[in-house]
Amino acid sequence: MWGGRVPDEVESDPGYVADALRMGWEYGADILKAPYTGDPESFGEIVENTPVPVMILGGPRTGTTFSLLEAVEGAIDAGARGLMIGRGIWKSEDPARTVEAINRIVHDGAGAAEVWER
Repeated sequence: MWGGRVPDEVESDPGYVADALRMGWEYGADILKAPYTGDPESFGEIVENTPVPVMILGGPRTGTTFSLLEAVEGAIDAGARGLMIGRGIWKSEDPARTVEAINRIVHDGAGAAEVWER
């Protein structure tokens, strides 16, 4: 996501994410997408300090649908306004069920555990 100058292991580091979003809105972005930091507290602080809506992109690459749903739940709980996820949906074991689960998390406030069994 970041290019060759930022190592993969820090792509969801809260400091890097906050700096990238700050630069985005300073350059005039009306909406920003960011990797989820993996932690609602750190992501919530970033969202709170960003004056434009923040959307999450796929989140940390964990390889399971449940972990994707946990990231969506954490990000929405932290104040993200939505998500931009492609591969995590269409590569899931059941894309239609995954979209339904994400919809319930985003629009109904459901938790990952209640919409998807591990």
